[in-house]
Amino acid sequence: MIKKGVITSLLIFTAFILNGQSSIKTTEYTHWQVDNHGYIYLQSDHTIIKKDKTGKTIASWNTSKNNAISSFDATNTLRILVFYLDSYQFSLLDKNLIDVSSNIDLTSSTLNDIKAMCLSAKGDLWALDRQTNTIYSLQNNLNINYSFSIRLYCNADEVVKMTEYDQQLWLLQTDGSWIVLDSFGQLIKRHIFAGIEKAQISRNAIHFISNDQLIEYNLQLLSPDTIGTIKEPTKGCYIYNSNLYLFKDQSIEILPKP
Repeated sequence: MIKKGVITSLLIFTAFILNGQSSIKTTEYTHWQVDNHGYIYLQSDHTIIKKDKTGKTIASWNTSKNNAISSFDATNTLRILVFYLDSYQFSLLDKNLIDVSSNIDLTSSTLNDIKAMCLSAKGDLWALDRQTNTIYSLQNNLNINYSFSIRLYCNADEVVKMTEYDQQLWLLQTDGSWIVLDSFGQLIKRHIFAGIEKAQISRNAIHFISNDQLIEYNLQLLSPDTIGTIKEPTKGCYIYNSNLYLFKDQSIEILPKP
């Protein structure tokens, strides 16, 4: 006989599984990311929540109400970058979403108009200066390693976010395209596909939804293939191992990979 407390626990558990499908209930969130261990990060204006694929909350972190989060970067599972555009500050968190360093002021360096930031695979930081259309490689103490201009390829005002993958810098533009630069600022490629602006750039094959089609795009072969059909609005999608993550407004659906 199942005890009443066990039944209650089952009912309030954040994920349910039905016919190979798992649904994680969430509140509203602005951005999402899946790290290389399959943990899910959800960001709202002042909060970041880390969940496992069952929907269990592993950790959560809050910033002050006066410092809204513009973006975060969890590509390095041991260190997470949180950027505040309005105040030109950033924080660094560990894998448990505990502050390593908080509210570091970029204006304490010579950088006064930072539009976007991301982590470097080498352990440093990347920062895009809107005033000079320049990307800086920064040490953690904000000393500048080197810099290069992006003026020939785009305008910093048109950059929505920036991320590093495979020693390349990916800059998402307001037109939905991704500009790819090498680590010294030379143009490698511009990727233009409807829906690709919602892709997470962290693997050789990325996934996005375009005109109800689930697209798998191989970044080495530059070949897009339709692998399924998704006829519902999402914030984006991601495939980890054999699972397809569909990020919706207040839930995450996890399905078998098509």
